[in-house]
Amino acid sequence: MLRIAPAPAFHLDAQVAYDASVSRATSFSVAAGANWKNQYASITWTAARPTVTTPPGPPPPVGYPVVSANSDFIRASAGVNLFTPKLRLDTLLNYDAQLKQVTEDRSLLTFNGSCYTILLEVRNLRVPVARHDYRLVVNLKNIGTLLDLNGGLDKIF
Repeated sequence: MLRIAPAPAFHLDAQVAYDASVSRATSFSVAAGANWKNQYASITWTAARPTVTTPPGPPPPVGYPVVSANSDFIRASAGVNLFTPKLRLDTLLNYDAQLKQVTEDRSLLTFNGSCYTILLEVRNLRVPVARHDYRLVVNLKNIGTLLDLNGGLDKIF
């Protein structure tokens, strides 16, 4: 693992996993991020190159699809205040480079009042089956959750 932090607000991390039994690296990860006050932005690339052993038996027929065990993912996230520290937006995107598509995006809008918090979350999953969800939460300070509604946007529209 390698970590570089040239300033308190910035960081760069890298990791490599090495499998001595097959004499090669099997996973890699690089992450970079920036933080300022309670706001942030980050991006991470993760790749896996697992050791795949050939199952016993005859090889698959010609033309038979071969599924790769390799994976490459990119995750980006950010959180910022909107116009005032009371209103905040946090978002996350997951991208699968093998599939060449965004597999998930999630956004959370939060409003902090003097004695309550309102959260609205919207999530879109695209793999293996497309699904769109929402969640609305109202919390009262020192009391707890007053309202917690969630469901699928697919059922509404």
